[in-house]
Amino acid sequence: MRRTGRAAIAAAFALALAGAGQGAASAAPLADVDVAVMTGSLTGMSLLGVGPSTSNYTLSGFCSTAVPTFIDVPPDEGATGGTCRSVSGAGTFSSLSCGSGTAVGSLSFVEPLGDSVGLSYTIVFVGGIGVLSGTWTDDGGSGPAVGVVQILPRAALDCTGVVTVYDFNAVVAAEY
Repeated sequence: MRRTGRAAIAAAFALALAGAGQGAASAAPLADVDVAVMTGSLTGMSLLGVGPSTSNYTLSGFCSTAVPTFIDVPPDEGATGGTCRSVSGAGTFSSLSCGSGTAVGSLSFVEPLGDSVGLSYTIVFVGGIGVLSGTWTDDGGSGPAVGVVQILPRAALDCTGVVTVYDFNAVVAAEY
């Protein structure tokens, strides 16, 4: 499942970059576009078993080191790419059953040159793969954000037990 999830994240990343490139080719002025690839852990959730439940969580992590982790077009962060720093946040997950449900929360991270980015989001999950929509705040502006998120339990999950720590992988693209 980990390999499949990373492939989905890579595909979403490629689509996000293609979308950013299409904006550059249009006659309209180029908006500021950021793309970030993040990984980390979610703690505090005690659900994803059978039946509906709700739990609060915290998240912490960093931008993935497997690929360029932060892309900025136009490059107002000093370059078009770089490595963003720590990611942190919190939210509430309302589970329908076994990796399916809705997460609502916010996170922040530090861009390569040291300024902070904020993201308020809603993620709809089915089987541990989620589609993110939200609002990105950066450089005094804000705008829409979209992405794909994967959550993976650290322990084996048979949908009848309780798992409290999950790994996450995400790619988020935003225009502001």
